[in-house]
Amino acid sequence: MTRKYPTDNAPYSLTYADFNTLKTNQKSALIVANRADDTISLLFANENSTFEAQYKYATGMSPQSVISADFNNDHKLDLAIANSDEDTVSILLGDDNNDIFRRKIKYSTRSKPWSLIADDFNNDQNLDVAVANADNNTVSILLENGNRTFTNHFAYATGTNPRCVIEDDFDNDHKLDLIVTNYQDKTFSMLRGNGDGTFESQMTYTTCSSPTFIITNDFNRDHKLDLVILSKHKDTVNILLGHGNGTFQSEIKYITGTYPTSVVSADFNNDNKSDLVVANGDDNTLSVFLGNGEGYFRTERTAMTGTFPTSIITGDFDNDGQQDLIVTNNNENIISLLLGNGDGTLQVQPSYITGSFPLSVVSTDFNNDSIIDVAVTNGDDNTITILFGNHNQTFEEQLTYSADFNNDKKADLAVVNALSNTISVLLANENGSFHNQIIYATGKYPCSVLSNDFNHDNKLDLAVTNVDSNDLFVFINECDSI
Repeated sequence: MTRKYPTDNAPYSLTYADFNTLKTNQKSALIVANRADDTISLLFANENSTFEAQYKYATGMSPQSVISADFNNDHKLDLAIANSDEDTVSILLGDDNNDIFRRKIKYSTRSKPWSLIADDFNNDQNLDVAVANADNNTVSILLENGNRTFTNHFAYATGTNPRCVIEDDFDNDHKLDLIVTNYQDKTFSMLRGNGDGTFESQMTYTTCSSPTFIITNDFNRDHKLDLVILSKHKDTVNILLGHGNGTFQSEIKYITGTYPTSVVSADFNNDNKSDLVVANGDDNTLSVFLGNGEGYFRTERTAMTGTFPTSIITGDFDNDGQQDLIVTNNNENIISLLLGNGDGTLQVQPSYITGSFPLSVVSTDFNNDSIIDVAVTNGDDNTITILFGNHNQTFEEQLTYSADFNNDKKADLAVVNALSNTISVLLANENGSFHNQIIYATGKYPCSVLSNDFNHDNKLDLAVTNVDSNDLFVFINECDSI
């Protein structure tokens, strides 16, 4: 089954987390960063293959990426959001109550925070944050104090226009290090960790043109971490084998398709050796590279996708023990499903419709039926598409989801009318059509609406934010219809 759920404007970054310590009914949730209206949306999973209406929380300006972790060791998941147009990171601390996140604290970074990660950089059992600052050529470190707050950030120089940051122990000294890709100067930066939250000055390595996407793995089985970096403008995937001391061999380049956008690593031919698959945006293909276990890869194999593939994930989607792939296709509003044969080849399956301009994709079992489901953010129509898996290697077709305001088990609609300072409620009929709209006055220039049961009477209410009057209207559902 596929359902589409509203988010807010320009949903960009998507992640999944288990918030079962945050809510008494033990639910997991999707978390979406909405760049155009400076919010994040949380959609909690129900047991009946649906999601609740979104909970929305203000962030800073233009939230670029979001991660979840327990930053204050209270066994509740918190959130960290990089706000790219405000030069801050927002920390939202989890709560037991229905408010979910009662406390938001902002911390300054340098200019244009782009991506962030969380780990314990100073070995104090508290999770810290590292942020790549794209316009300032630095990475910021925010250390957790153990009391729900973070220190003011320390900034370390990187190359020009850092985009992606990852952490691991690259020199085998049991201290976390950082690697940052620098988009404009064809390099990546290695910053050795000292184990106390500080880092050595960067060591710079020349790599491919416009490096963005980076992953790690041990491709030659020497128990030392290696790197994979994509070059969008040179149409290559680049392998750098690690020496285990924080340095790397010269990169080995492999030709991909045109404009590679993302890469994943898994064992696609069951030889216990790591392989690579690259999505190529401009020629609508996947490039498959089979590893030999010594750090080298065979000549690519190609599989077709939809138009302009961008995000790619792996998983056993048909439960046959083989690695499969799902790919979002930006310009065709579909996802592609490719089932692995276990020999490095892929079977292209029927595609599935998403919303407009699908960007990010994640997979997990949302409805606890032991079948993997998929969630996709749609950038142009401000929705998330949920595709529920079947037992027969397929996903069910798309339905559109809204909310049931009059408890008749039909999905109704609520629409904000910014220029007339009203909201319209349209109740659904049996045949899929809607009654004439019911109009309610709001404040000046209403910009967003969400539904939830605010007074716990088992009826969905509405909340509307009004930009020009700087207020929030709450509409309490008093009878069978609003």
